[in-house]
Amino acid sequence: MGASRVRRAVLATLATASLSACGSSRSASPITTLGDRLRSDALVFVAVPSDGRYGSTTYAGSGEAVASSLQAALLHHASRVERGTAYQDLNNALATARAQGADYAFVPVIVHWEDRATEWSGLPDRIEVIVTVHDAQSGRILARSSLKGRSSWWTPGGDQPQDLLAGTTADLVDGLFGGQPRGP
Repeated sequence: MGASRVRRAVLATLATASLSACGSSRSASPITTLGDRLRSDALVFVAVPSDGRYGSTTYAGSGEAVASSLQAALLHHASRVERGTAYQDLNNALATARAQGADYAFVPVIVHWEDRATEWSGLPDRIEVIVTVHDAQSGRILARSSLKGRSSWWTPGGDQPQDLLAGTTADLVDGLFGGQPRGP
């Protein structure tokens, strides 16, 4: 093998290794459940959390983004999914879920929401959302998980923290329903 071929192979390996370090990371903590898998014939209510904050900055619309992401993931598993229209505290969210006849209430709380100008600062976007699943009628906690995401240190621009939600919410919901989307 010639020196130029070796050089190209080494450069290709280094490029691949450096690009793989650029990826975003997303994770859902192991789901803490207190019972069986959730039923696919259930009516599910998704509460809208209060908007995320970082320092003195409030990220308007972040609560809606979390609720929408959960709703989208749930639509693959539950027969019907309803979503709150605005932030409600836990007691009011459970009351709304009961009034709608929901079986389960998904109540997310944004713990951390950090939108950085990663493309020029190199500082990643970060999120953490704790999702608690309640039996809507009794209020009993059925499951809890922490969803975390961190963007790449390098991005061409335009990424936002809510872009980190889709994979983690889908993983959480898949786990709660046993991994199988409901049939048509």
